[in-house]
Amino acid sequence: MFLFITTLLITLYYLFKKPRENKNLSVPSGPRGLPLLGNILQLGDRPHEKMFEWSKSYGPIFRIYLGSEQVVVLNGADIVREAFIENGEEFAGRPKLYMIHATLKGKGLISSPYNSDFNEHKKFLQSSLNKFGRRRSSLEVNCLQTIRETLDEYRERIDNNFEYTNKQMRNNISRIASQNVLTMTFGTRMHDKKLFSHLMDLITENFENTAVAAAFNFLPITRMFKTFILRNVLRCSEFLNNLISEKLEEYHEDMDQFDLPSEKYESNIIECYLKELLNSVCLYDKTIAESFYATDRSASYNFLSRRLTEKRRSSLSIELVNNMNKIRRKSRYMSFSFDHLSSIVQDLFIAGTETISTSLNWALIYAAKYLDYQDKLVAEIENVLGKEKLPTESDRSKLNFVQAFLNETMRIISAGPILVPRSTTRDVVFRGYKIPENTFIMANIWSCMRDPNYWSEPNEFRPERFLDQNGNFVCKNPAMMPFSIGKRACIGENIARLQMYLIFTSLLQKFHFSFANDSDLNDEKLMKGIPGVGLSPPHVSLKLRLR
Repeated sequence: MFLFITTLLITLYYLFKKPRENKNLSVPSGPRGLPLLGNILQLGDRPHEKMFEWSKSYGPIFRIYLGSEQVVVLNGADIVREAFIENGEEFAGRPKLYMIHATLKGKGLISSPYNSDFNEHKKFLQSSLNKFGRRRSSLEVNCLQTIRETLDEYRERIDNNFEYTNKQMRNNISRIASQNVLTMTFGTRMHDKKLFSHLMDLITENFENTAVAAAFNFLPITRMFKTFILRNVLRCSEFLNNLISEKLEEYHEDMDQFDLPSEKYESNIIECYLKELLNSVCLYDKTIAESFYATDRSASYNFLSRRLTEKRRSSLSIELVNNMNKIRRKSRYMSFSFDHLSSIVQDLFIAGTETISTSLNWALIYAAKYLDYQDKLVAEIENVLGKEKLPTESDRSKLNFVQAFLNETMRIISAGPILVPRSTTRDVVFRGYKIPENTFIMANIWSCMRDPNYWSEPNEFRPERFLDQNGNFVCKNPAMMPFSIGKRACIGENIARLQMYLIFTSLLQKFHFSFANDSDLNDEKLMKGIPGVGLSPPHVSLKLRLR
């Protein structure tokens, strides 16, 4: 009885509680919402389409309520570019989203506020991804090796009735992308199939639960049901943290042979991060620094290893020593910590698996739907590569229609139609409207890639729009922003594009794709996708046939 009364009172409180209105915000109001819920129900299951529809009545920039949270919505390429490029720093913040902070704790890049910590980690990751992601010896070879294994698996199962559901296809593509992330992050693929399968299940479950848990960000009353969802999300975090811990133990065991000035132990992102972390710890902690430069190198490294192990789960926020001129080594990165490292690894798996697998799954569905385009793709692939040679990065510039097809897929589906919410970092006057610091911002990227001011027939699938009159691939349309833009644009865009090209080209070179059910071919509702955190492909089955 007591629990019932308490729940009723809480419900009534939120039901009649007035939304928090910022009187300093002069952005025009959107449609009137409901108590407690705001405009959540009106947005429906396709909020990107509804926001674009509202922009025709209320203008490209307006405000709505998600629960009691006041949100400024940006629609159209001109508005989004002006906000995120011309006013990049002002719109680079990240609001404190309940579920993201519950797992990533405001660290890494996805959940971090826009500050010096964010910029240091962004700079580090850009450097590391260039080092390990763009070299043939790392990304390309590993990606092609996993592709070969997938192709062999398909060949073994192939027959006249061989079908794959979109979920099965997506899982196979995720497997390739995840092995690439593992190689760049940990320096090796995961060869234990059972363990790797468990990791993939956790990542998929995490992504699906994130969509369900979105309500926790805007409706505090729903957090009373958080236990199950949060437990599932944290299981993925715990699994990745255990992998990091194993890597740290391996790293510490080898420290006696580790020479900081060399790049011997810079074979992956974690080792690069640990090297910079050692430097910053030496700068912060006088005791560690003095031991580090002791005559007995072995004793010095063992001591340092123990100290780092003790501080593994801490932020290492030790006060700066007074006598800084005694420190012989300085670090470029002063915010590094094991908490940040854990969040960065999770960021890489979140951004490096689901986005790629979703976009590629859509590309295969469009290839199956438009068989004339598929024939054109295969003709180009066979003309450049033949039937046996797998693609490499050096071949990409010759495969113009392949690149155009992939870009048109990313444009028309907008796998992440609404960007992860941002916030203003300070008071700003934007398009004549006052927007105070810490205002919640939602950018409708889907509206940019369907903007009729930049795209002719924006609702039609036409890869030719990315080819010039000579048939060469061009991608200069300012409304094309599948990886976001501005200070928080995806830093792994080049790597993602390379992986998509390698996987898509390899699959089409070996297999013909078609719809298993002819009735799905002309069902336009299916091609609108399944809404969630992103736009997932429809529940269809594809039939594969060896070429």
